[in-house]
Amino acid sequence: MFTESCSHEFIPSNKSQSRAPCPALNALANHGYISRDGKDLTIPELVGALQRVYNISFTLAFLLSFVAVLYCGHGLRVDLGDLCKHNKIEHNASLAHDDCPEGKEFASNAPSRKLLQSLVGYATCGHGLGLNDFARARVDRESRLKTPLDEIHSQIATGESALTWLVMKDQRGEVPINLVKEWYGEERIPHGWVPPAKPIGLFSAHGVASMIAKEMK
Repeated sequence: MFTESCSHEFIPSNKSQSRAPCPALNALANHGYISRDGKDLTIPELVGALQRVYNISFTLAFLLSFVAVLYCGHGLRVDLGDLCKHNKIEHNASLAHDDCPEGKEFASNAPSRKLLQSLVGYATCGHGLGLNDFARARVDRESRLKTPLDEIHSQIATGESALTWLVMKDQRGEVPINLVKEWYGEERIPHGWVPPAKPIGLFSAHGVASMIAKEMK
């Protein structure tokens, strides 16, 4: 069960710090598992934190970190805010962030209270979000787009939902509402959350993402 230590106490970000449109990375920065300013992050720093906190396998953690640096970084480093570059890794139809305004280069990194409220509204019997609930939420968000997501960003979007489910699900196979609100809304590692017992690998993440995509159809 996750409990805050003095060295990893939750401290909300301020305007001088760099943050991404990703609750997982922002929570790592807000708890000091990566640099709290969110700047000049290296691949080893990101990989180590993803493994340590979320129990993501080395291979998957390296792939995610390498892609972030490759597409949005400078040299061999990346600022979290660079991940807001529209249509690089970031995309419209996020479950918790507003779409990028037309003509803008960067999307917002601030969670949308309205979208978060809509997301938890899909929770099964008011308890938590299962795979089918994530699929329904994705269909709803994508149906509101003027221009559909391309294949790559569609896969990224289902992958994000898959990782959320794999990292945060409870024994019932649901992501509890309070965890959704804390992780997505407050960008903190939720109280009482228990990390996955087994490392989350590339194949399991891909398999769950495929299941969500199938449910969406």
